[in-house]
Amino acid sequence: EMQLRPWKSAASLVQHPETGPATIGVRCVYESDLVYRVFYPAQEAGPGVRPTLWFRPSFASMVEGYVHVGGGVASKYLRKGNLLFELLYLIIRSICFFLPVKNASIPGCYDNLKPRDPSKGKAPLILWSHGLTGTGDEHGLLAAILAADGNVVVLLHHLDGSSSKAPIGKGKHIFYRHPDYSNYDRSSRQRGVEHRATEIAS
Repeated sequence: EMQLRPWKSAASLVQHPETGPATIGVRCVYESDLVYRVFYPAQEAGPGVRPTLWFRPSFASMVEGYVHVGGGVASKYLRKGNLLFELLYLIIRSICFFLPVKNASIPGCYDNLKPRDPSKGKAPLILWSHGLTGTGDEHGLLAAILAADGNVVVLLHHLDGSSSKAPIGKGKHIFYRHPDYSNYDRSSRQRGVEHRATEIAS
């Protein structure tokens, strides 16, 4: 029976069942209408490589997205862009600065490594679509585990406003678009699913 203790035993999960600990490369791709993060089997990491951060671009940034989602349900004044939200986030960001988790990296993962030798064969492709108010970043450990088993894993960041906070490059983001809760349009969720299906098909 496996017991997962985050931060301490996660490294034991990122390994191939036969060859042991794996080296995983990670790349972030920004296109005009598509943003995704790729985890892939890579060549050995040399000196000077940068470990892949668990939270991108920071732990505080990820928390900002979830505060916008949760607070925005309670009050429109607790949504990104409002003064009350910015004051609350300033406090949260100050707290996050002192948390050691802000520097956590995903075990065995390094930014922009060269892919493994192509002579070893093609790798299966796995596309991962995050759920409503989620992000692609929060599934980094799962992607690393799957990549360690020889797969190429693509974590999509949906840009239709269904993510808590989706990066679009150059420090810009798309935050979750709260529906009109007083006159909720149920068909909007179906349209959202269709939009995300189009992004996956791309």
